Amino acid sequence: MNVKITGYQKQLKHVEYKVIVSEQSQKWGVWIRYSEFRNLHQILKKKFPSELKQIRLPPKKIIGNFDEDFLEQRRLGLEEYINALLKDEDVAECMEINKFLKPSEPSKLVENDLTEENEKEKEKQK
Repeated sequence: MNVKITGYQKQLKHVEYKVIVSEQSQKWGVWIRYSEFRNLHQILKKKFPSELKQIRLPPKKIIGNFDEDFLEQRRLGLEEYINALLKDEDVAECMEINKFLKPSEPSKLVENDLTEENEKEKEKQK
């Protein structure tokens, strides 16, 4: 599984990160809030304490968390974080990661943005 965080969108009181997931021949995108990353981290720390010792979640920031430079740094940090989780086979295959990256709520899925990307990749493969 390959994961990239390609952007973010500011909402009224929070920011959602655009997480693009590729697995075998499938590709999809999900909008995920920082608080959801934090919740996942807390769950995984309990389930995989030794594996999570070396994997750091970017810190929470109370003031200035809508600043463009901060958001870009956090985006990069979250991408590094999720890919570090996926490098550990046990963590990568756990139910929590699966649910996190494959949500059942249609409102969390990235709409239409991937259609053009999928078409470009199909053209490359020809």
